[in-house]
Amino acid sequence: MSEKQRSSKTRTFAITVTTTPQKAFTNNPSRKSAFIINYGSYTAYLLSAQNLPYIEGTPIEAGDWIEDDSSTGELWLVTASNSSDCRCKEDSD
Repeated sequence: MSEKQRSSKTRTFAITVTTTPQKAFTNNPSRKSAFIINYGSYTAYLLSAQNLPYIEGTPIEAGDWIEDDSSTGELWLVTASNSSDCRCKEDSD
């Protein structure tokens, strides 16, 4: 008996991250993973809430990437200084 494949939706987009938190991902109970690559020259920080200080975020160094396959809530990006260019991808049911 063959297993029926589930379809998934992929959304990709660019975001300029600054010292003001930018919402990268909205609340999505169907999210399977959130992937962020930092193409900029400065560290970006991944936050679970807009009002958190950057130091409490997960750092994404310049040229590095991160994948979150466990959270379905809002995710925010911020820098400590300057701005950084990030690319994001969300996979969901």
